[in-house]
Amino acid sequence: MDSHLTKATTRVAINTSPEPFTNSLASLSEDTLVVVALWLIATHPVIAGVLVISFIVFSIWFLRTMFGFLKKVFRFLTKKKEEPSV
Repeated sequence: MDSHLTKATTRVAINTSPEPFTNSLASLSEDTLVVVALWLIATHPVIAGVLVISFIVFSIWFLRTMFGFLKKVFRFLTKKKEEPSV
């Protein structure tokens, strides 16, 4: 689910670009990454496992950080609305 959301978000960001090369480059990069990941899994499964666990830990940390940031932003915005304008 995490990888799907990451890919979908990246695609949305890339598709806002008017030039055609960004989308092609992203697609080629994704295909290359899949081939490299499959090769790594087949030849060095321990390294691949460590990378997967590292990515999961990083994702959890990043999501917690982003939710904390969003909470601060919404708290700031709601606090600003509640203050009377002078």
